[in-house]
Amino acid sequence: MEALGVDPAALAGMGTTRTGLRMHTTPPSTKYKPVDYPPNAVMQRASSPPNPTLPRKPNKGIRTSKALGETLKGRAGKYGELIGKNGGHYCGEILAGRPHGNGQYFVPAGPSARNYRLQYDGEWIQGRREGHGIRYYHTNEVYTGDFVNNERHGYGRMDYRNGDSYEGQWWSGHKRGLGTYYYSNGDFFVGYFMHDKKEGLGTLYMVQRGKKMVGEWVSDKCATSSIMFIEEGELSPLDDNLVETIEMSMPESGPDMERREFPKLDLKQPNKLLARQFAGIRKMREADNKAQREAQQQSGTMGYADIEMLRLSFVLMAGGDEVEMGVLTHQLRELCVMAGLDPAQERTPELVADLVRQKRANGRIHLDDFLKIAAHYRDHSTAEVSIPDEW
Repeated sequence: MEALGVDPAALAGMGTTRTGLRMHTTPPSTKYKPVDYPPNAVMQRASSPPNPTLPRKPNKGIRTSKALGETLKGRAGKYGELIGKNGGHYCGEILAGRPHGNGQYFVPAGPSARNYRLQYDGEWIQGRREGHGIRYYHTNEVYTGDFVNNERHGYGRMDYRNGDSYEGQWWSGHKRGLGTYYYSNGDFFVGYFMHDKKEGLGTLYMVQRGKKMVGEWVSDKCATSSIMFIEEGELSPLDDNLVETIEMSMPESGPDMERREFPKLDLKQPNKLLARQFAGIRKMREADNKAQREAQQQSGTMGYADIEMLRLSFVLMAGGDEVEMGVLTHQLRELCVMAGLDPAQERTPELVADLVRQKRANGRIHLDDFLKIAAHYRDHSTAEVSIPDEW
């Protein structure tokens, strides 16, 4: 140790001992006190994303009134006015010479700049419409809902000038996702939309006739469907929140009102045929272009493979697909696992609960009722509009 320039006495003073050629030092845990962490409030503030102050530099093409010069030098939340080259006029909160916060944007109502009309009233972020707001169009149409990057995106309602309206999910300015389209004559459609068109499983409620059409839609057209009466107290398999609307809008029944019955079918298992048609359309959609595949995946309905595996598992467990064949309620969970459904997913117990309600007096669930639920099932948790990563 002396050859290395280290004093053995100094090492002894530092709590170091020598045994043969190995050195033993005092463990750090016995030399230092435990670390005292900051309070939770400090830790949360440190882990939150940064919120930097924007540079106070106005955008190109925006000039401000001289009387508002001092206002534009303030922080977010200061009120002011901005005037654009195209004649637009903004009144509201300003940050760094741009709309930021709540504000209103006015545009010229005509060729002359004397009269203005309100175009947007709502939230802004760094000069863009973002958050919740109301957009007034020159065609007398009004949108109320969420905005992202100046586009209708999220959840909102659009009132059209012909009296129709749509309420539901939007994606980059287009109807996309689950929604309800209300017609001016009182009818309404509940289902999935893709690029402003009906796509996938949906129900058209013909209120004045007291009937509904449940079917599979492709590019705004119904490819296959079944028409049924809207019964009092009925729960649609597509939406549980429209029962009160249906009952209030249905025509009142009276002694003078004629109720035309549908012609009776000789099919013993009509839902078996309908489920096969639904599965075939979804199979074609999954094999189509990328947009169609995304529509099928995000609609929340079961694809061709899921419906076919459920049918085969039912036949295997029940011992056949005849009318009298059925399974017991306690076999449903095992049947779903046999079909390849993940029991940990939220949709599996929901599907089992819907199937249990189809139990007949003999305590069994028959294939026709089983396939009806499987073809009309929709997982609402999958149909959510998210914000694109590039935004």
